[in-house]
Amino acid sequence: MPGQTGDPDEQLYERLLAEWYARRTVVDTYHRSLRFLMAHNGEAPREQPELIEKLGVALTALRATNDQMLAFEQEHGAPDLQ
Repeated sequence: MPGQTGDPDEQLYERLLAEWYARRTVVDTYHRSLRFLMAHNGEAPREQPELIEKLGVALTALRATNDQMLAFEQEHGAPDLQ
């Protein structure tokens, strides 16, 4: 696998970084969808509560991953990834 090193700390950090990026992408997608619906409806989409719920769940997961990354960085420092 390209970019994979033998250092377990770097591997963990790379996994956390990939997870954070994936979760950030999901949050961005839900947020853009809600903004699109609001632009066309002129108000928050009441008929799309599942989209609002999914955005909330995605934001919670993103915050948890962000907290994990910050804890790792405080404990180990951020690896110098290329």
